[in-house]
Amino acid sequence: MRHKTTKQQMQGLALLLSGMLFSLIGFAQVTVSGKVTEANAATAPAAISVIIRGTNYGASTDAAGNYSISAPLKSGSYTLIFSGVGYQRQEQNFVVSGGNAYTVDAQLTAQISKLDEVIVTGTSLGTTRKQLGSYISTLSGNELTKGATGNVLASLQGKTAGAQISQNSG
Repeated sequence: MRHKTTKQQMQGLALLLSGMLFSLIGFAQVTVSGKVTEANAATAPAAISVIIRGTNYGASTDAAGNYSISAPLKSGSYTLIFSGVGYQRQEQNFVVSGGNAYTVDAQLTAQISKLDEVIVTGTSLGTTRKQLGSYISTLSGNELTKGATGNVLASLQGKTAGAQISQNSG
């Protein structure tokens, strides 16, 4: 009877390996990569998210605007979603047909929003909730646009009582 058990185990193992082989044929490891730029052909910021719709696969662009996504995809049509703060969301279609590397570039358009006010919050260690009321300052949009800097943090510097803003350069 030991011979029969071993034969059944071998048949089960062969069936399992066959199933794995068919699933590998159906889902190929595909790499989708490309470059995201602004409408004026400048490199977009590193905070652009790129996601394959309907999957859990995605990536963010690097400092040069490049991205790369590796995912097990079946042959078919897919949509990449490009989104980031300050840019209009864009969708690009691509078709997986037999190759394992695809290039999809995108050119994003800036989305200008009218901001009535910006709220910047922060507390130091040991600040109680009761003390927060005395640390609230209001700054209008006009006050932010006065000055020669395009940097939001630099434009806040010195415009509220007690504000000290620092930036890390690295």
